[in-house]
Amino acid sequence: MKRKRSPRCLLLGLALSPLSAALAADLCPADPWHCVREGDGWRCSGQPQALASSEVDSTARAAAATTLAGERLTGTDGESVRIDGAASAVRADQSLRADRIEYDIASDTARASGNVRYDDARNAFYANEASADLGKDRTELADVRYALKSRRGQGRADAVRTEGGERTSLEGVTYTACPGDDPDWQIEARTLDIDHEAGQATARGFKVRVGGVPILYSPYASFPIDDRRKSGFLAPKIGGGSDGFDFAAPYYWNLAPNYDATLVPRLIGDRGFQAGGEFRYLYSGGHGQLDGEWLPDDDRYGEDRDRFRFRHNGRLLPGVRLDADLNRVSDDRYFVDLGDSLNTSATSVLGSLAQLSGGGRGWRWSVLADEYELILPDVDERLQHDPYERMPRAHFAIDQRWRGLRYGGAAEWVDFRREDLCVLAGDHRVCTPVVEGNRLDLAPYLGYAWEPSWGFLRLRGTLRHTRYDLDGSLVGDDAPSRTTPIFSADGGLLFERANAFGRSDWRQTLEPRLYYLRVPEREQSALPVFDTALLDYSYAQLFRENRYTGADRQSDANQLTLALSSRILGADSGVERAAFSIGQVHYFDAPEVFLPGDPDPLLAPGRKRSALVLELRSALGHDWTLSGGYRHDPERDRSEFGALRLQKRFGDEGLLNIGYRYRPDQMVYAPASGGGDFFLGRLGIEQSDVSALLPVHRNWRAVFRWNYSLRERTTLEAIAGFEYRSCCYSVRLLSRNYLRGIGTERRNAIFLELELTGLGSLGRDTGDFLRRAILGYQPFGGLSNDP
Repeated sequence: MKRKRSPRCLLLGLALSPLSAALAADLCPADPWHCVREGDGWRCSGQPQALASSEVDSTARAAAATTLAGERLTGTDGESVRIDGAASAVRADQSLRADRIEYDIASDTARASGNVRYDDARNAFYANEASADLGKDRTELADVRYALKSRRGQGRADAVRTEGGERTSLEGVTYTACPGDDPDWQIEARTLDIDHEAGQATARGFKVRVGGVPILYSPYASFPIDDRRKSGFLAPKIGGGSDGFDFAAPYYWNLAPNYDATLVPRLIGDRGFQAGGEFRYLYSGGHGQLDGEWLPDDDRYGEDRDRFRFRHNGRLLPGVRLDADLNRVSDDRYFVDLGDSLNTSATSVLGSLAQLSGGGRGWRWSVLADEYELILPDVDERLQHDPYERMPRAHFAIDQRWRGLRYGGAAEWVDFRREDLCVLAGDHRVCTPVVEGNRLDLAPYLGYAWEPSWGFLRLRGTLRHTRYDLDGSLVGDDAPSRTTPIFSADGGLLFERANAFGRSDWRQTLEPRLYYLRVPEREQSALPVFDTALLDYSYAQLFRENRYTGADRQSDANQLTLALSSRILGADSGVERAAFSIGQVHYFDAPEVFLPGDPDPLLAPGRKRSALVLELRSALGHDWTLSGGYRHDPERDRSEFGALRLQKRFGDEGLLNIGYRYRPDQMVYAPASGGGDFFLGRLGIEQSDVSALLPVHRNWRAVFRWNYSLRERTTLEAIAGFEYRSCCYSVRLLSRNYLRGIGTERRNAIFLELELTGLGSLGRDTGDFLRRAILGYQPFGGLSNDP
């Protein structure tokens, strides 16, 4: 029979959702979660996620009729209804089943007894009995087992009471994401009060058990049950290593909907207590973050130590952006001693920048201020001299086109400042003034581009004028200048063939390219060197108008680049399967413009051709990728650079990286007292880098990295460990040995992370560390650790 009635007659659904999402279903048993009566209790098995889960449709519930069914239906018209034997009441997604259902019409109360089961779109409940006062909108259940279908959660409660769908109270409650009656972990509470309107739950006698052993207890705990944020302690971070035991207890502070803070007290065994934290804010036009740490009187270093960083990105005014990244550390050894990876411990330059910018279609402008601090812990500070500060730099550029014509230009004005170069001579400090001043650089251009489908031809002429206004010039001219015309012609063809290498699904291209550059030589020895350096020689450098960054030097050129590229593309998709490029510069006149003390043999006077540059990238099937570069100097018959990386992927969980890098002569500079840099020497590099994520079983994965210097015959960084995942928890254990900075001192560290599915993680957050250490790293199952 059907009875149209208020939705109140099925108020047994409980919105118990205090925990986060779950693992992939393929890790867990396929049998559905179900409970059977055994003596005075319930025995349950299976997985909550195996139950069908869907969104609640409140409109459908309100419009649906309630269907009552059973073996026997008795009652008094207008007073009561009783259903015995396989009794059920069903409306939309809600289903109530029991041995007996009784409804008192006069008091507007209902009672279900004997093997009570309630299901809806999100939850499943088993109880010994249930009663509801529909008039007062109250529900009570006794001896309850429950499953949260969409969140892989299950547990039990001695008693459950709901009031108006706004509050739920539970006594003797447990929760776990593990299957069965003997879970690997579970949380327990003497009482649990849920405020659905506020989105918060309060527990008393709160306890976390792992393997039956309590690892966390609190007489009182409060936490959110939905996506709304709430202040409170986050999972602690635990680690250890060369500095002893390392423990941090972050506290999250929900200040407002659009800004919050996290306070991070940290204890480092051999160093002392560190205070840290971050403040984040968000507004309609952007976002920002302020974070830092302070370690007073480091027990090993002997001084106070601190770090500060402020980042902002967003709109300041209509049409105006503000981007900033401001950094500070107390000492050069901060990242070496307190950084958490080879990347941070090897930091050698710390920059700070603040920039206003804007623009429109075909034009842009910016005003910035920036500075850079050298962080060289193994170099005497007397030999360190920070680069020039640009306080400020104003830049404007315009690029327009009309049919084939291209025209526009760039203008830059910079004011350069720098501290005097000071050294200790005995007990005295001797300082040498440096050159400071401002620089104006103008570069209008006019060009033409013809770009049919089978090739291109681009012509461009630029007139570059650079002028200085100096303080303390070493050559006596306070206003040197340089005016240089620049002409380039760039042309290429595109040939294509189908059925490449006998495969109908491949197309191959052949793309020859010629690039002619003419820049007459101008005397530039009187110009200071503020922010200019030699660009690394690569395939892209073959087609640049200047081999230097910055405007202090404009290279001369009368040269022709010959280059050839070939690509293999998917015939239908156009996806690149492989690419190969080779190129070389032929000098009609040998280059004559250099930086002071520039000893690079690739640019030595009298050269007729540059090094030969090769680049390669390839997707070898669906699982293999290969990329690399090579540079060979034919005039000295010597390899100048080589790099190769091979990657193999094993499904979605595994990968293997094999890398090699060779550079016999990487030039090292130090700032000069009169501006620019002077040559210190060459640092050769020859390194191998092997890393792997190896699935041992669907639940196990080995983690490995070995970065080795073949030249010094020493390990730069070694990482070994494993990751384990299951339905209800995940574990990551890592061991790390690495060099501190560029010295010979080694450090060891142990990272242990335990994640209880849906509850949170304990230990050191290692996900971001592994992302930096292993190219292509992706989280394994439950160990998510989003960046």
